[in-house]
Amino acid sequence: MKWLGSGPTRFLIGADGARARVASALGLGASSRFLAGVEYEYAGATLAESDKLHCFIDRRLARGYIGWVLASVNGLQVGLARRLEGRGALKPNEAMDAFLSKIAPVIDLRGLAPTGVRAGIIPCGGVVQPVAAPRALLVGDAAGMVSPVTAGGIHTALKHGLAAGNAVADFLYRRAEDPSGWFVQSYPKFRVKRLLRLLFDHFQSDLAFNWLLSTRPMRSAASIVYFHHKGVFDPVQSNARALALPPRQDSPS
Repeated sequence: MKWLGSGPTRFLIGADGARARVASALGLGASSRFLAGVEYEYAGATLAESDKLHCFIDRRLARGYIGWVLASVNGLQVGLARRLEGRGALKPNEAMDAFLSKIAPVIDLRGLAPTGVRAGIIPCGGVVQPVAAPRALLVGDAAGMVSPVTAGGIHTALKHGLAAGNAVADFLYRRAEDPSGWFVQSYPKFRVKRLLRLLFDHFQSDLAFNWLLSTRPMRSAASIVYFHHKGVFDPVQSNARALALPPRQDSPS
């Protein structure tokens, strides 16, 4: 297999982000629905309630997602994301100025200069189709392997990226069939989460969410969504083989 003149390879894994060039070159699926996000980092800044993830719902500033403030190892991380619609690009500085003004009565950071800025897009439409071709497959953001609800994808990318490496090694050492056929069947379907994303996109209501978040069931559900333990690298797993590559054998011809 050759790709973009970079030389031959026996198998190609595309893990090159939301605007995947590998997918484009191989004619695979591409994400069409995105969140655009920006985050400021304030090194050395502190928060009164540093043990909490502070979430802000605002249909105008963060349509389709939330704004957030949380304490990190070195300071504070403050940001927001919203649905990317049409050609209207997110303007990070304008978006953050409006957000910082909005939350100032609760957490006032307007007098501080950020020590770091991150911005980018996040696919939120589910796994792309097709996600694989003979001797090639996509993982992570390139595959759209991101929760349509929370936009979380690190755990899923680590889990399936690690397993993909093992599956490809098995194939190259002739212990399994081409994983572009069987392995990608293990990818998450996100059926319920895609439905929730659809509802959130079309029926987001600040008033309704403010009321729901004051109820114990909703707060418990939010806690599970944002803080439950996934255990990707737990020392004990039912499928321990996913944590290590097969022992090296004679190189296949």
